[in-house]
Amino acid sequence: MRINKFLAKAGLGSRRSVEQLVLDGKIKVNGKTITKLATKVDPDKDTVTYKGKRLSLPEKEVYIMLNKPPGYIVTADDPFNRKTVFELLPEFSLRIFPVGRLDKNSRGMLFFTNNGKWANRIIHPSKKITKIYYVQVKGRISQAAVKQLRSGVELNDFTTQPTRVFLRGYNKSQDLTKLKFYLSEGKKRQIRRMIKHVGSSVVDLKRVRIGKVKLGNLPEGYWRYLTQKEINQF
Repeated sequence: MRINKFLAKAGLGSRRSVEQLVLDGKIKVNGKTITKLATKVDPDKDTVTYKGKRLSLPEKEVYIMLNKPPGYIVTADDPFNRKTVFELLPEFSLRIFPVGRLDKNSRGMLFFTNNGKWANRIIHPSKKITKIYYVQVKGRISQAAVKQLRSGVELNDFTTQPTRVFLRGYNKSQDLTKLKFYLSEGKKRQIRRMIKHVGSSVVDLKRVRIGKVKLGNLPEGYWRYLTQKEINQF
């Protein structure tokens, strides 16, 4: 088995992320540091370690959906002792990792798994998995601004792809515009940066769907296992 496949199955992350661990010399096989992605291992005979801990293939696969509240960061360990999403999950005997990200102030749908191949199908740009977000922004957003968001905007490091954006309403008493975004690229803080580009700022951002899987009525801060039908969507 190729080393990246083994590491992903062992719950260390997606295949793309674990490849960087190999290239950075953070993985050892039988006590020797490896840096070649072509390395193959026998799970029954070889000893693979990361940070001194032996890795093994799980007995089963785990697929979880969390409704992330704002104020939590998406990481297992934080040096600044901030709240992390793992505080909202039970202690699993298997190592699981988040599929993609939501920034600290964003909320909504977040997957966790120990299946790196499955995670990669969702986050790899080539798969173009659509994610839907409900967004509230300050002030009244004009149709011209919506048109600009739809056609793509030039940010510092990239130009966004044409994006489906729809007005969901305007709350006059709160001076907030409600928008609905359909994204299939998902760069870091992309929606917030797009909104800033058209002269406003995000007040609330909630992810409500990934692919065909919906957040539904899952309460904020709660989690559940994905159904087999939902798992098979990807």
